[in-house]
Amino acid sequence: HVTCVTVDIDNDLLVRCLVERRERLQQMKNILPREGREMNENYLAKTAAYIEYNRSFIDRCKSIIFHPFGMFYDLPALYKRFVVVTAQIRGLAQQEYKATNVFITFETEKAQRRVLKALSIGRWAIMTKQKNKLESDKHLFRKHTLLSVKEPQEPSTIRWQDLNSTLEQVLKRKFITFPMTLSCVVLLGSIIFHMSNQNVNPILVTFVISIFNALFPSIAEALTTFEFHSSASHRETSLFFKIALFRWLNTAVFIQFFTPFTRTLSSDDNGLI
Repeated sequence: HVTCVTVDIDNDLLVRCLVERRERLQQMKNILPREGREMNENYLAKTAAYIEYNRSFIDRCKSIIFHPFGMFYDLPALYKRFVVVTAQIRGLAQQEYKATNVFITFETEKAQRRVLKALSIGRWAIMTKQKNKLESDKHLFRKHTLLSVKEPQEPSTIRWQDLNSTLEQVLKRKFITFPMTLSCVVLLGSIIFHMSNQNVNPILVTFVISIFNALFPSIAEALTTFEFHSSASHRETSLFFKIALFRWLNTAVFIQFFTPFTRTLSSDDNGLI
């Protein structure tokens, strides 16, 4: 009843390098003129060297300030990154990798359910090696190893470049991005608090809130890209949480927290009634 078997190996870094190489190559294609465009390495190296040699003062400043952060790449910066990633791929392709996940596709859902029922015993039972949870010793891998069996995400939602990320790696990235999200919230709260103390026109305050609401999704997207997510659904959940938290605090909490209660009941221009 098995249609195909896909074996995943611990080569996430290689996959990420291959993805980045393709992205950099496509970005260079978009920069170069369409007519007479050649994408061989000699042409790219010659064109990148010519543009770098003839950079204007403003372009040199942009390269010094923004390129170390991966922002506003021009053709020379893209080509340099392309060369580095290509060298990494050549080295990583020669390494040996261990198998980490096995995806099995069944002909029918009935067969899938039968296998899941027979082999799924729970994470705690696997961690404590409770082999007696299985109905038969035949369900052990090579007659002595318990397998962690579960229904996977849809194939189109799996992020292969992050599939083998460890819990430690995931938490490290989240411990960086979550404080940065809170920093954006604190920054906006400080601005609203200062404007409230200065008796700024409420219309201007709402205008500032709207600007931050419009800008923050781009920041949240960049922060979420920095994280490791094994599937697209996990990534979208993390992105939604950041945006929802920011906008909820921005539009609901801050206004109530920084606006005196007596002002909400007054009938003058500063009141809400």
